[in-house]
Amino acid sequence: MNTINDQVRRHPFFAGFPEELFQGLRLCANHVTYADGETIYRQGDHAEVFFLVQTGRIALELQAGHQGTVIIQTISAGQMLGWSWLFAPFRRQFDARAVTAVTALALQAECLRHQCDLNHHLGHELYRRFSNAVVASLQAARLQLLDLYGREPFSAHRGARRR
Repeated sequence: MNTINDQVRRHPFFAGFPEELFQGLRLCANHVTYADGETIYRQGDHAEVFFLVQTGRIALELQAGHQGTVIIQTISAGQMLGWSWLFAPFRRQFDARAVTAVTALALQAECLRHQCDLNHHLGHELYRRFSNAVVASLQAARLQLLDLYGREPFSAHRGARRR
C-alpha cells in the first residue's frame, strides 16, 4: 500500500530519518497539486506548510525592483520547499511559483510544531535537516546575487560605478 506515511518515508529529505519519529509526521501530511504557472505562495505570506516535492519544478522568486522578478532557486522532485514555518515570525521570504505541474506532500506547520513540542527528538531532527536546507538556500541566493550584481564593480561610498 502506498500511503502518505510511506511517501513521506521515501522522500529523500527524510533519508535516514529515525523510524520511531515518523508517527508524528503522518498526522500532519496531505497531498497537494499546482498547475504550471500557479503561485504557491508569496513573500510575506504566513508559512502554514512545507512541501516535499514529488513531481515538477518550482521557482523561488524575488521581486528585485527595476530588475523585475529574479529566480533565486529552482526546486525539483525529491527536494523540500519552505523552511519559514519553523522560524518565527513564520513569514515567507520569497515567492514560489510552479514552473511545471507539481505534485507534493504538504506538511502542516501548526501540527508539526505541536508534534515537536511533544517529542523533542523529532524537533531536533527536523531542525537539523532544515538548518542544512537553510544553508543551501542562502548559498543559492548568494550565487544568484553575485551573478546579478557582480558584473560591474560598484562604489558604495559614492554610489557611482567605477570606470
